[in-house]
Amino acid sequence: MKKKILLIFIFLIVMLTLASCEGTGDSGVFDLEQRFQGERAESAGPYVPADSFEMPELENIIVIGERFFATQMFEIFLNYRRYLGLAIQYEGIFYTMPWDGYDFHFVVRYTFGCCGNDGLLGFEVIMDGLEPLPDDTWVEVTGILEFDGEFLVLRAISITEMDERGAEVVF
Repeated sequence: MKKKILLIFIFLIVMLTLASCEGTGDSGVFDLEQRFQGERAESAGPYVPADSFEMPELENIIVIGERFFATQMFEIFLNYRRYLGLAIQYEGIFYTMPWDGYDFHFVVRYTFGCCGNDGLLGFEVIMDGLEPLPDDTWVEVTGILEFDGEFLVLRAISITEMDERGAEVVF
């Protein structure tokens, strides 16, 4: 009986090991660039760089909901190539951060950080032609996700002040 259990255990270990090796290629190193190459073209449509921005048709908007806000945001950050050039809509707190003579605008929610709920989760919002709102205003923003060479940014199409505030702290 012990021998059968031992053989089954070894068989399961071997099968799990073989299953985890899928997609590693010849070198055994998992290459993210290679994995996502071509995948965006099928799922995300054309990428619109910031310097040649034209308003895309907004057929499908990815709405980041209240209940799974942090989960959806982390998914976008981890797999950003799938979302570049797509329209994203979410609600959050609008605030402006002055830095080196420029004003940077963000729509965020608070999340866990180093000292409790002091982390921020959201995007910098490029406000081309839109008027910034007062800090701490609860807004709904819709925009196109772009990579500016350093950071993911949301090029705002619309930003609307909301009457009701959602959950300011998300996990």
